[in-house]
Amino acid sequence: MSKNAKSVAALFVVYLFGIATPFLARYPLALIGQAIDGETEFSRKTSPDGVLDAVVVQNHPGAFSSRTYYLYLVPRGGKVGGFSGDPYIVTTSEGDALVADWDKQHFLSVNTGNAHVEFFGNLWYSGKVPDYYVELRLKQTSRYYLQESGHLRGEP
Repeated sequence: MSKNAKSVAALFVVYLFGIATPFLARYPLALIGQAIDGETEFSRKTSPDGVLDAVVVQNHPGAFSSRTYYLYLVPRGGKVGGFSGDPYIVTTSEGDALVADWDKQHFLSVNTGNAHVEFFGNLWYSGKVPDYYVELRLKQTSRYYLQESGHLRGEP
């Protein structure tokens, strides 16, 4: 093989590796990211029929950010998130910890306290647990995010 052909082949291999790098690095980087980003399992409560776990995950992004909380529903004993995991169904920030309690089978009460609710889904279902649905109900709180004046709490 000539020197020119070897150079072209080497450039082609480098080019293919460059294209493949995001796909090859995705899983190891995700594992490293989960280990260092401050996410910890905060609470886990099993449904009355033992099928699902309601898992609250706490994320502490750093000194200048508030803690955020995510609620996942996973098959009992299952892991949260990852590439094959279902997305969170509730997320809150800037306030109390998220609390989830099973009222009865298929019905989950979610108490957000005085936190800012960034996302709330009221119905959960997944292909991992066929023909199984969970209705989420937001518990009434006596605290409000806004003052009567329309300003955010804590502002004059």
